[in-house]
Amino acid sequence: MNKKMIMIAAFILIAIAVYFLFFREKAATVLALGSKGEDVKSLQTWLNQLRAAYYKANPVSSDKAQVYYKPLDVDGIFGDKTLAMLKWLKQKDTITTDEIK
Repeated sequence: MNKKMIMIAAFILIAIAVYFLFFREKAATVLALGSKGEDVKSLQTWLNQLRAAYYKANPVSSDKAQVYYKPLDVDGIFGDKTLAMLKWLKQKDTITTDEIK
């Protein structure tokens, strides 16, 4: 192989590597009870933000609802409280997806 062909091949390999590292969309992560990690922390942070926005737009006179749905601990563990908050926000039409069972 001559130098020109080697340079072209190297450029193509670098372009492919850059595409896979920076531009390709990542596959969706499936989270469920027992999941752990940074994706769960991101979900818990997002749920807390949705909860705050819901209560700001819909103030409640009773503290009953806010007692149970206090902000989640952002601990990276998808437990019963995370699932309950997720289902509650879906019930309130704050989350519009059919992926939540």
